[in-house]
Amino acid sequence: QIDATWDADQKEQYMEHMYFGLTDDLIKRAHDEHKPVAERPCDDLEMNYFIRTGKISERMVQEEKALRQKIAAAEMSFEIPVTSAYYSYDIMYSLITYQMNRILYESGHPGKAVYNKEKNCYVIDIPGPIKVPDDIANNYGSFSAGGVDVTVKKTEAGEAYIELADDSETLLSASTFKTGDDIHQQYPIGMKVFKVVEKDDVKTVEEVSELENLLRYSGCSIRITGTKGIRMITSVDKGLRSALIGDGMAGYQLMEYGTVLQKAEKLNGAALTLETGRSNYAYKRGVADPVFAYAGNLVQYTNVLVGFTLDDCKDDIAMRPYIKLRDANGTEHIVYGGTVTRSIGYIAYQNRATFKSGTAAYNYVWEIIHHVYGDKYDAEYKG
Repeated sequence: QIDATWDADQKEQYMEHMYFGLTDDLIKRAHDEHKPVAERPCDDLEMNYFIRTGKISERMVQEEKALRQKIAAAEMSFEIPVTSAYYSYDIMYSLITYQMNRILYESGHPGKAVYNKEKNCYVIDIPGPIKVPDDIANNYGSFSAGGVDVTVKKTEAGEAYIELADDSETLLSASTFKTGDDIHQQYPIGMKVFKVVEKDDVKTVEEVSELENLLRYSGCSIRITGTKGIRMITSVDKGLRSALIGDGMAGYQLMEYGTVLQKAEKLNGAALTLETGRSNYAYKRGVADPVFAYAGNLVQYTNVLVGFTLDDCKDDIAMRPYIKLRDANGTEHIVYGGTVTRSIGYIAYQNRATFKSGTAAYNYVWEIIHHVYGDKYDAEYKG
């Protein structure tokens, strides 16, 4: 958001550019008449003038110095006093807090900084390290916490540990993949779930063996008639699913599961999560429970993303299953499976000989292949 008077002559120099690139929440502090547009939310400060140019550092010289000293000293919870007073609805303090959180993340110490108006200071909390037992660390170099990869690190003594930006996140996952040079041929072949437990003030990662292979990748497919679409199929063990829907398993009950998708280029390297992608649930407790198919002792579900043009069939789509579990305390946790990347064009090519030549399905698939790959595979075409 931009205030139209953002560059007007101001008595205070810092205010000249402060209203350039604010979030809906921050602009509403100054203009309570502001009405956010749901289709175009402004919820990020990366394009704010001070953040984008780096000039925010000029407004927090002493605060940044103190923060870096505290990080170097391995302090975990502390306060940093405000050294410069800024008028205007605490907006500048929010920008400084945002930059502090960036510094924490970039320093490898993800934590949380907030501005405390009553104390007129910044309160910083850096969650302590979480120990990873050797038998787990030797097999997994990272975990997914809230869908974001967290790398396993080692102390000088060789002890493995992880750091979480949100210490309330206690369920982690780790997926193993079939690897290869072509990203379109990579897919998850195993999944384990872990939880963070605390004993004698020491936090440790331990496996929740009852939830092994909680979300199983079962392939991708495309529509072969009508509007073009793509879907990923995920399987859940029938017995495990029944237990999670009922009294629970390992202290958790099933609340929801579904799929999140996004064009790979839009992610720009970021993790695919409910916040960064488009999602839809398949199962939702008390609301919906459709089954795509049964395969032995597995229940399969899927979500379809439609509305693609022929040009869109060239684009890679990142897809990932998620599941929401509720613990005995009523806290909800989101656990993600592994991410798969496919394009409609690639899947069409995979199915180039699936349908009988001359049928509508065959022609549909080959129309996509020709549009995406030209005449590259015409030697196999029987149209």
